[in-house]
Amino acid sequence: MSEHEFKSDEHEALFSHAVSAQPGSLKGPLRDIFEIYYAADEELKKDEWSDIDLILDAEISKRKLAEKKEDAAKAAARVREAARRRRTKELIELGGLVRLSGISADSATLLGGFLRLREIFEANELADSYRERAKELLSK
Repeated sequence: MSEHEFKSDEHEALFSHAVSAQPGSLKGPLRDIFEIYYAADEELKKDEWSDIDLILDAEISKRKLAEKKEDAAKAAARVREAARRRRTKELIELGGLVRLSGISADSATLLGGFLRLREIFEANELADSYRERAKELLSK
């Protein structure tokens, strides 16, 4: 190759990969390096190395950006999963409260009852009384 001082081991590894590849097997920036390297008569000139360094910088930045996007997607998936678990837990707890109350009615009747309860709570009618009765039942 050359006695060029690479910026990092990552630069050197990418460059080695590019110049040792089979013709036509590379795409994008690494193909450009391959073509620059093999188009040089003997030794790469200073400005050619400068171009190669820029290409390597761009390729490394592109790969790091792809890794960051992947990490962000994984983090978003974890957040969605946590929210789904919280919602599932809340629904199970509410179902447990319905079962604990001993109510056995169809869904429409239960919904009507819940809507009436909402009206009571919004008007603050009997809410304290209901709360006390529930505390007694839950403490048993």
